[in-house]
Amino acid sequence: MPSTALAAIAALPIADLKSIFATDPDRLSKLVLSQGPIRFDWSKTHLTDELMAHYLDLAQDQGFAERRDALFAGEAVNNTEAAPPNIPPSGARAMPTAWRRPRRCITACAR
Repeated sequence: MPSTALAAIAALPIADLKSIFATDPDRLSKLVLSQGPIRFDWSKTHLTDELMAHYLDLAQDQGFAERRDALFAGEAVNNTEAAPPNIPPSGARAMPTAWRRPRRCITACAR
């Protein structure tokens, strides 16, 4: 059975960015996040309050929170792999192997 949230997302009209900015004066404060020297800016996307609400509904419909919690608890959540996730403990500085650059990329980039 298709998700009602997914159907609602598909039914939304795609507004142009100029009208989105004109109708949402708080857009920058809602969609820009700075973490140290890194700035995440989603304001220049077609995300709207209505669209984000539907995305949150979709995440809830799909059990996102439960799957996220299982992943960080070390449970295998991807049934295409025969191994649990390689997630470091909170605050750990080591980068999981899966997030490292492949050896061939490192070798090629070093040239």
